Amino acid sequence: MEWWNANRRVRAYDKYKEILEVEKKDFLPARGILRVEVQLRKKSQYLQRRLRTKTPTLEEVLQPGVGYACLAETLNKMCLDLRFVPQDQARIILDEQFSFRKATRLLGVLRRLQSEGMKRLRLSGRSTYYADRRELKSLGLWPPSASSLELPGLEMPALNDLLSRQLTEGNVLHAIQS
Repeated sequence: MEWWNANRRVRAYDKYKEILEVEKKDFLPARGILRVEVQLRKKSQYLQRRLRTKTPTLEEVLQPGVGYACLAETLNKMCLDLRFVPQDQARIILDEQFSFRKATRLLGVLRRLQSEGMKRLRLSGRSTYYADRRELKSLGLWPPSASSLELPGLEMPALNDLLSRQLTEGNVLHAIQS
């Protein structure tokens, strides 16, 4: 999967499958690992804004908190922190939350998105489009899911938990190597 905008490019893929296809190796420790790569565009000045400096140093850029914040913000911008509800449940959820008229209109927005894509959706007024999107997003219906299963949103573990786990695993590896 690939996602990009003016500021960053994100690639997510199955690391095990990549090793199997590229290196022709069956590397079992990679099984079940989702690799996420975030590439920041230089023109976006993301790091300069994040670090509040015009000329960030390599030491500043490589701080764990910077990478963590970048990944968390990117996943949230991609709406991966939200649950994804199957399209066949959309009508039921909309009927529970809104009047018949509004539920029918929002269901029409979803169906139109499925058949015609984003360009045709923007024919409605800008404020209507963003209000509809916000309401559908809060219910887990935006962006629409192609899956027949409900998928929970991704949750990032706390940075301190990641760092302490890394230190513990590093100590184990060091003990094994000794």
